[in-house]
Amino acid sequence: INTARPGVALLYSQPSIFWQEKYQPTIYSLYTALNFMGQNITFVSERQLAERGSRVQCVLVPNATHVLATTPNALTRFAKTGGKVLRVGKDCLSRDEYAQPLQSSSSYPVMELAGSPQAMASVLREKLGWLEFADLRDAATGQPAWGVEFRSVRVGRQALMPVISFNTEAKTLQLR
Repeated sequence: INTARPGVALLYSQPSIFWQEKYQPTIYSLYTALNFMGQNITFVSERQLAERGSRVQCVLVPNATHVLATTPNALTRFAKTGGKVLRVGKDCLSRDEYAQPLQSSSSYPVMELAGSPQAMASVLREKLGWLEFADLRDAATGQPAWGVEFRSVRVGRQALMPVISFNTEAKTLQLR
């Protein structure tokens, strides 16, 4: 389970930590949502992306309005090798680390910010529908499970699935 390859990376941007107050809450919300959706998540720094790319299927840009000047080209190279880029929040990739305007990156789809991690998960399911999601649901409501960290990993013909509930009350879950 620990060696399973992540499918999604969150862009770690030092300039956005400094310039963009919404960067940190957005990255936390995305991480929480993806974690409770059963996704194996990693982080990729701008320098890592520029130097060696990323081996994930998708890079999410979490309200990173200010990035290193090399980041747009690194994302373009990543996309040309079949990776997908999703900007989360408007004005992503619009300025460099010195707050100078960058060329438009409008070719990447944009996802508007949702109010809570749970709302974010709902939108992410729609936007990232091409990713494989294990369909873990609350048996009582039929809604996607929330507050439950899980991963589904294939080992040969078997599937391993560790499940940890962070809810205060017991829940019965159903895996479809």
